[in-house]
Amino acid sequence: MIKQTDYEGGSSMSTITARLFETLHGTWVLHRSLQSANAAEPSGRCTGKATFTRRQPSPVIDDSGKLQLADDELLYHEQGEFELTPSISNQDANFPKFPFSRKYIWRLQRTEGVHKISVWFTKPGTNEIDYLFHNVDIAPFGEDVSTQSHDIALHGSGGHVCVHDFYSSLYTFNVTPKSPESITLTSWSMTHEVRGPKKDQTIETTFTRT
Repeated sequence: MIKQTDYEGGSSMSTITARLFETLHGTWVLHRSLQSANAAEPSGRCTGKATFTRRQPSPVIDDSGKLQLADDELLYHEQGEFELTPSISNQDANFPKFPFSRKYIWRLQRTEGVHKISVWFTKPGTNEIDYLFHNVDIAPFGEDVSTQSHDIALHGSGGHVCVHDFYSSLYTFNVTPKSPESITLTSWSMTHEVRGPKKDQTIETTFTRT
């Protein structure tokens, strides 16, 4: 877990990234839309909740065989219902709702004095860490975040190759500065654009506090 002393360095993006990670903890209301250009792939809406639970960081062995321990780690668990979107020709049809559940692991690690966030897959049916989904690169804000008197948006991005498909991910974190040592995350969103030989999907998800 991050200690207050780890926040030394004022409002640098590294410090803001660490503060942002801390504010993810807890439960969020989830709303998602999935739009597929391929008629053979599903399109629809998801509603549910997502919970970040703090836990002991998992040991990870990097490509060089060196043990990597994160400064902080959150288990992300989303669950809810998925409802198919009717096609234009089937507007009056009744489509069943399907339960969904997915887990990821979010990690915060300081490398060469800079805090970075990464998202990892879990091993199927477990809470154990598996392999990297992507790093979330937070773009520099350009101003001292702690001095802002209004809500601001921090943007992040990441990418992942899955066999022949590429996931391009964008994040927006809406934060309210409280003091030089504190920010509040009021809402956030992520968009995954999936492109490949047989896939053309856009998945947009928004998160608000319960």
